[in-house]
Amino acid sequence: MTNPRTNRPPQTDLFPFVQFAAIPGSDEWFSAVVKITPALAKTLLERNYQNNRSLKKQTIGKYATIMKSENWLTSPEGIVFDHNDELIDGQHRLEGIVRSDCTQNILVILGVDNSVYEVLNRGAGRTPADALRIPKKVAEVARVMAMIQTGDTMVTQAGITDTSIKEMANIVHGTHDQLMEECPTARKIFSSAAVRTAACVRILTGENPNYVLSTYKNMVLLRFSELSPISQKFASIMIAKGERLSFNGGSPGQIDLMLRAWDVFNFKKRDQTRIQISKRENRMEEIRSTIRTAKLMFGG
Repeated sequence: MTNPRTNRPPQTDLFPFVQFAAIPGSDEWFSAVVKITPALAKTLLERNYQNNRSLKKQTIGKYATIMKSENWLTSPEGIVFDHNDELIDGQHRLEGIVRSDCTQNILVILGVDNSVYEVLNRGAGRTPADALRIPKKVAEVARVMAMIQTGDTMVTQAGITDTSIKEMANIVHGTHDQLMEECPTARKIFSSAAVRTAACVRILTGENPNYVLSTYKNMVLLRFSELSPISQKFASIMIAKGERLSFNGGSPGQIDLMLRAWDVFNFKKRDQTRIQISKRENRMEEIRSTIRTAKLMFGG
């Protein structure tokens, strides 16, 4: 049984100087965009709902990184308190404010029945591609590039911000379109995000695009007789070990595969028959340098 609307915000000492407005169509909900300081965030976290989900350190770190870079935007996703002033949604945003030590404008909703907790955050999760409105495969390549740009090959995927992915997508989108026009076929490992990244960034270095595109296409279509010696070696290693390799999970695997594929798309090394990544950091810096140059070209 719902209570009649009073059109008055619930009595609360959480935000004594904020004017909340009634939300049309709800039973006793009120909202306002509030400037949340790190000190206030700590206070609000003390009201955390006892059955709230466990904190995810990766999510907190990601939010804090976005806030520190001044890329946090006020959105409809805010923090929610029930009629007992218990925090039932938004704990990760508040923890992000505390960790980043940055004040943020956050939508605050008061007066929600705590039974709503059971349905919070239960919808379909949005990928960076969804959020940024870019093709999924472009977002995958942009994420690998963002991992490399951080300079930390052990960075988790959750630690890469949407802003970084968007920045890389702006650089690589056109080149990736060329790659997909040449060969839209999907093939385990050979058309993975890591291999596509190696091909795209090679083209950005000024490598002959016809060589890169044809090499990629022949690998994906398993046309081994048309591959260069180094490409054949790479393909044979991947086929022999593919079932035991894990390149699609964590960041280290993605980076490792990308580095192995890096020389495959280098025309000058086409006649080599060894795949080695002993000079790992040199390759990483070569790739980072290419990305930095491309950012300047694309106005980044």
